[in-house]
Amino acid sequence: MACTSLLQSEFNESLGLGCEVLLDDNCTADLNNNKSVDQSVLKMICLPLSVSLHCDLSLPLSFSLEDDPSLPLPVSHHGDLSHVNRHSYWYSYTTVPVVIPEGIFTRASMKSYKSLDAHNYFQSGWVQTVYSYKPATSAYTILKADVRPSQRLNEEPHHPWVALSGDGSVAVAHCNCMAGLAESCSHIAALLFKVEAAVRLGYTTKLCTELPCKWNADFVKKVQPAPVKDIQFYKTSCINKAKKVKVRHLSSTQQEQQTLLQTLHACNSKPVVLSTFDNFSDKFHWQKTVSSDPIVPQCLRSLYKAEYADFTKIDLSRKCSEINDSYSMNKETIMYIYDVTQKQSSSLTWHEQRIGRITSSVVYSVLHTDFNNPAPSLLKTLCNPSSKSLDHVPAIHWGKENEKVALHQYSATMKTQHQHFNMSSAGFLISKETPFIGASADSVASCSCHGNRVIEVKCPFSHKESTLQEYVKDPSSCIVANGREVKTTHKYYYQIQLHMYVHDVNLCDLVIYTSKVTAIFYILRNDVFIKDMITKLKDFHIRHVMTELLTRQLENKIKQVPLRNDKLYCYCRSKDDGKENMIGCDNPQCKTQWYHLKCLKMKRIPKGQWLCKDCKNIPVTSS
Repeated sequence: MACTSLLQSEFNESLGLGCEVLLDDNCTADLNNNKSVDQSVLKMICLPLSVSLHCDLSLPLSFSLEDDPSLPLPVSHHGDLSHVNRHSYWYSYTTVPVVIPEGIFTRASMKSYKSLDAHNYFQSGWVQTVYSYKPATSAYTILKADVRPSQRLNEEPHHPWVALSGDGSVAVAHCNCMAGLAESCSHIAALLFKVEAAVRLGYTTKLCTELPCKWNADFVKKVQPAPVKDIQFYKTSCINKAKKVKVRHLSSTQQEQQTLLQTLHACNSKPVVLSTFDNFSDKFHWQKTVSSDPIVPQCLRSLYKAEYADFTKIDLSRKCSEINDSYSMNKETIMYIYDVTQKQSSSLTWHEQRIGRITSSVVYSVLHTDFNNPAPSLLKTLCNPSSKSLDHVPAIHWGKENEKVALHQYSATMKTQHQHFNMSSAGFLISKETPFIGASADSVASCSCHGNRVIEVKCPFSHKESTLQEYVKDPSSCIVANGREVKTTHKYYYQIQLHMYVHDVNLCDLVIYTSKVTAIFYILRNDVFIKDMITKLKDFHIRHVMTELLTRQLENKIKQVPLRNDKLYCYCRSKDDGKENMIGCDNPQCKTQWYHLKCLKMKRIPKGQWLCKDCKNIPVTSS
């Protein structure tokens, strides 16, 4: 019975009640004089208790939760004993029903739950072991834990407790601290923070194969000393309040502003802020520089004009030289075309920019044709190539299908023999010095030991099942008999030298691939050969390629001399079609006299005098 008396005394002590409670006929306890209680018994876990005027309370005869938190704890009842006769209520520990009415605290009123001090208590480990008790006949669960004082570590800990309903709402709470008398304090909130964190993190889930939960034993058992600089002497709320204090900055004087501006003006650079102040803004001269994206130039077929067909041979040659000398491309445009044509034949830009330019694939044919009477098929290939795909050709299909395989084997071999070897795809590159010459290498590579190089892959269809020795024995092979060098008279050699000229490198790797062997040949740049080759290519381009681009004589099959005596009219050099859709030049000495409205892009005949372009600067004479 002495144990039960002590429990009831602690309940009322936490409530702050200075009353004497009669426990039975033979035992009383004065709660105002609890110093006589044995301190060893204080270790037992007890809960404060308040009673209602309309309910009683039942407790076990004796119990202790020191060793087993699962033992039942008493149930709290809300009530106010301040107006009740302290000796008129008796407690029976037999069969009195347990009733917990609704407390004064609701979810909306529990604002102190998010107290920063309470959360700091929880994070600092001041909340000790949490004990719970749920009566069999009640829907409420009681939680209790000791919370150590944060600044007075040697004093007795506080004893907060809470009663929770099934949905987690707080029905009633209490603590023996000064703030706890109002049933809301940081110690209560710290207890709730610890329980909420344990549930949210899943620490309260206990499986049959697990040991008893250990999160509840995680608290500060011994406070370790720390340097003064690491100790927080102020409450978190005070620190946050100090951070929110606004600092008033004094406005600078006119003299201070001028001193600052003069100092900035004396800097080697020009601070842009000075442009917004008087007496300094005149030092800035705005230049609008807008970097525009490179624009792919028009295809060289756009150089065509119908009037060029009437030029004499000398005038046309002079015009071709003039356009050839004035045509240029900057490096940004060249590299932009190179980047957008990485897929080569799959790129529309790749096909357009090759028109009118001598490329590495046709350089051998150009240098071995009659310069006075070049093959029409060659000019057509240069100026108006066919857009049809040649993948159906067995040799073309074999080459494209095995080019990637050859490059993969080549890369694997080179990485074992060269330092920091890197290989990438190549697009159509136009020469900056001679923009009418271009090249499309199969790939480009670089290494730290030899620098940059171009790669040319050949997959001979006629030798797809041959060894290297069998391929070398073929007279059409590009390899000399010793199997180490490339024939300087072979078309592959011309192609490779033009590759190195356009890419401005000194080395090219020729890869010969068959199903049985992958051979790599190193070819050095031949500057003498390249100089002679470029000179001939320039001459051929001006004389024949540029002429065809300007006039399209071969494409349109224009007859320079009429087979009959029929007179030809207009820029299109066609015979008279009845002059129904034609306009006549008012200059009697005009050589052409009649022009098609369609060729002039005119819809109707203008009123008054009309002169052609050739006669505008010639005085009109009467016939």
